[in-house]
Amino acid sequence: MENLLSEECEHNEAFEHYFSLRHLGTERERFNQVAKIIEKSVTTIQKWSIGEQWNKRVEYKLNKMLNTIDKEIEHRVTEDVKNIQAMLMAGLDEFKKKVDSGEIKITSFKEANDCINAYTKISSLIQDNSKVKNPVSIYIVTGVPRPDGNTRTIIDIPSKPIALGESSG
Repeated sequence: MENLLSEECEHNEAFEHYFSLRHLGTERERFNQVAKIIEKSVTTIQKWSIGEQWNKRVEYKLNKMLNTIDKEIEHRVTEDVKNIQAMLMAGLDEFKKKVDSGEIKITSFKEANDCINAYTKISSLIQDNSKVKNPVSIYIVTGVPRPDGNTRTIIDIPSKPIALGESSG
């Protein structure tokens, strides 16, 4: 039994060397290298390769590695998307605060339309739109008093961009 385990370890060691040398030259050259490393004949290495289907094992191991890499990339991309969404949300919140406080003054309907479209485009980049606080009011400082004496016109930002003259409702 101990001899079998020792032999299995030796075969696995040979395969791992073969796998690590997979980018070097021809299969014959890889067999020669493995034979040198583990001090066996090339014929023995070839027999092990055929008997234990090293080519299929290489393919399996490479696919497993690729799946692991894919999962890691997906995880990192998901985290990056969450971070970008958080930054966009913070930016939208800051924009709204500055508009609400009057720090940002919008003086024409074109500026309002540009702001509305920019805001809605950014909010559409955030996949979880439930976190976007709509509607947001844009105040246009027209300088022309309305009948109530106020010089600010309130426009609610719709959930999608609109062109001037279109209705958001």
